[in-house]
Amino acid sequence: MSSTSLPVSLSEDADSPSGWRVVGGAHALTAVTFGSAYAFSAVFPGLSEEFAASRGEIALVFSISAFVFYSLGAIAGPLADRWSSRGVIATGLVAMIMGYIGASHAQSLASLYVWYGIGVGLGIGLSYVPAIAAVQSWFILKRSRASGIATAGIGLGTLLLPLTIGRLVSGLGWRGCFIGLAVVIAAIGLPAAMLGAQTSR
Repeated sequence: MSSTSLPVSLSEDADSPSGWRVVGGAHALTAVTFGSAYAFSAVFPGLSEEFAASRGEIALVFSISAFVFYSLGAIAGPLADRWSSRGVIATGLVAMIMGYIGASHAQSLASLYVWYGIGVGLGIGLSYVPAIAAVQSWFILKRSRASGIATAGIGLGTLLLPLTIGRLVSGLGWRGCFIGLAVVIAAIGLPAAMLGAQTSR
């Protein structure tokens, strides 16, 4: 339905200005969660050397996390409907922080598979769908634009964080970089979740 066919009252009042704060929170949230996950490419060589592992064995770490976060999309939405978007997202981000901290102390590939694969997977899997749904609940006329701006955080994060970690890894090592990503999620992701997971209902 085009905006020109909507009633005048709807066209004037459908989209609350407060919704743009939620868009900003969701944009920051998607930036740090997806950006930190895709920063894995920057620590790949260090992991391969540390564990004397093949490219396939190291790539499996990220593959497990991707499997978890894409699979959880179908579950995260109903959970947010049943409880609250903020609670579901916060649970995911805490799991992500713990996953990075645990992965930073990993002494084996199996431990890395569990801490990084599941922790990071839960972080994205439990945050993405509820955050975008929260954005959409604030808009009718500009819902597509708002959702697009929110998801554009993915592009920003996957550009900046891998580049940043790539510059830091030589000094901090991959373990230090994982701790740094945990700090980023705690310092930016959790506050963004409190803002970006606010629904209009």
